[in-house]
Amino acid sequence: MNQKCPSCGNYVEGKKKATIGRKMTRGAVKKGATVATGAAIGSIIPGIGTLAGAAVGLIASEFLNDTADEMYDGFVDEIEYEFTCPKCGRKWTKKVNTLLHNQNNVSSGNSHKTSNRRSSNQSNIYSQPTTPRYDNTNWQEKFGKEFDLYLETSDNILSTKDSVKQYVKDLKYKFGTCHDDVICSEIHFLRAFACLQYSLNNSDDNSLVLLGQNLISTAISCLDDDEYKLVSLLFEILAIDTKNGNAPTKIKKLQQRCPNIPAMENTLFKTEYWQEVYEDACFNKLFDVAVYNEEQNKEGAVIDALQRISELADIGYKLFAYRFLYEKFKEIDPAKSFDYARKATVLTNFEKEYNAEIPMHKNWLDCVNFLGYCYGEGIGTDINHDKAFELFQKCAKLSHSIGMLNLAECYELGHGVSADIKTALEWYKKAADAGVESANKKLEEFEGVVISSFPEGTLSKEDFYMDIEDTFGIEGRGVVVTGQVKSGCIEVGDKIILKNNQNNYSKVCKITGIEMFRKLLDFCEEGDNVGILLNEIKNKNEIPRGTSVQYYNENDALEKSTSLTESITSDEQIYLDELKTLLEEDNEISPKERRLLERLREKLGISSERAKELEDSLSAPQLTKEEQEYLEEYKACLEDDGEISPKERRLLNRIRESLGISEERANEIEKL
Repeated sequence: MNQKCPSCGNYVEGKKKATIGRKMTRGAVKKGATVATGAAIGSIIPGIGTLAGAAVGLIASEFLNDTADEMYDGFVDEIEYEFTCPKCGRKWTKKVNTLLHNQNNVSSGNSHKTSNRRSSNQSNIYSQPTTPRYDNTNWQEKFGKEFDLYLETSDNILSTKDSVKQYVKDLKYKFGTCHDDVICSEIHFLRAFACLQYSLNNSDDNSLVLLGQNLISTAISCLDDDEYKLVSLLFEILAIDTKNGNAPTKIKKLQQRCPNIPAMENTLFKTEYWQEVYEDACFNKLFDVAVYNEEQNKEGAVIDALQRISELADIGYKLFAYRFLYEKFKEIDPAKSFDYARKATVLTNFEKEYNAEIPMHKNWLDCVNFLGYCYGEGIGTDINHDKAFELFQKCAKLSHSIGMLNLAECYELGHGVSADIKTALEWYKKAADAGVESANKKLEEFEGVVISSFPEGTLSKEDFYMDIEDTFGIEGRGVVVTGQVKSGCIEVGDKIILKNNQNNYSKVCKITGIEMFRKLLDFCEEGDNVGILLNEIKNKNEIPRGTSVQYYNENDALEKSTSLTESITSDEQIYLDELKTLLEEDNEISPKERRLLERLREKLGISSERAKELEDSLSAPQLTKEEQEYLEEYKACLEDDGEISPKERRLLNRIRESLGISEERANEIEKL
């Protein structure tokens, strides 16, 4: 429609849009029909199976926008024309009654633009349909019935390519004499929609894409509508050649042209439905692009397609992309690999409702497990065994096969948890039962190993004593000290103290494993020749010759230290200070120094027994260089306000890990 500008007199062509729109009712949709809106994809990547979120929906009442209880008499009762004068910039609108406007055009002999196109396109290429045409009255009611019929019979209509073509022909014949722009646009839309549904359901068959594109273009020429533009865009996505190297770029450009789906108004189907169809179409095409380029060994194109998938709104598709992007970047960019796995764990949490049969859930758990692997091995981040153990434990509880294997290794090596070979073997067994070959190999390594249990009423732990005969290191696990237990008993998890009075060496450690003649023991006792694993010691040369192993009782050590400190006299303090001075440089007292020290003891009136007690107090557990460094950093953090902030705690943990100090040992140091 052309109108004269009220301001400057310039003639301006108006742009029309439906004001009331399509007011379909639930009553117009009796029951709907189940229609797949996108094919479920069988992945060529092992273990993925049918993708989560593959579009299988219902074209039923829940997908329709309905605002009245009955079919609205004026399905679109008026057209609102918008005018913008290019000369002076004035804007105005004009509303026109649709039925009256069309009747005037026909009666006056002024052919409507769509009716001209319609008559010129008619030909004999279609067979005569058996269903008669509707009469020339109440087109909006006729369309409502036709739409309802499509919903009820869509299974049959979409069953084959030929049945879709026949439906398109029949619909054209039925509404061949309609001159209402809006109704004509809806008929073209419905014909195009059938082609779209078939093409989405049969991703390998694009034979109806061109026909659908032509039909929706005709609908747009009748009515400028965002829903029609979206359908046209979907056909363009379907038409992209997956073998084209620029396919991901083309899809991105089309995505930039996509209407704002949630903001679309007067849509025949709900925007939630269109959002799902759009996401499915984009994913299916990008997935095909990724598969093709994977077969061609074009890693860059595969990564590009996966990154485009990760930008989709659907959670299932994001998790799918994250799952394979972390795998792709593991070797070429560890930081990105870590970040993609982390994004998946931040995005959602399926722990409570986890179902291994749902690919979306499985992709999420794969990401959780890989994130644990990153923390455990320092891939793209700092090593954090505690965090790794926490994530592996979550995976194992949800029966993730590799998660169970990783948790078993944590228990075997004492990473993030006290070493427990018995529990490690239990998880290795579960992982092996789940089909993990490396777990079977681990079980073979431990074949014939007997794990004992600590009996009640045995010898006292406080009496445990063993002279170290030999030491050897195990990479990644710590140091093993060997010897014969002279007295008492000890078990895995207990704390011992390594003591060497001659070198003034002492160190408190936790036992992470005990082995005797290829038997893994929970405990050892007097007379046993054993190897004791200490994973807090990284270098066997740290332990001097002549060192013994004794049970360390924290409570007793504290009581002795407190008792000794409280009972020291001023003369004894003088003796202690001299002892400390003599031991400062080389931790040794020469014979001459010993003779002079004895003279001092006699002058101060200290008995030889009391002098030995004082000297022994100085040989109590001393901090290593690393432990001393950690203690200094800890005290520095306390200087200002006497508290450790969360950020400071995180940094202290980083320092602790870099120094090879366990979290439990750090807690002990902080109490000093």
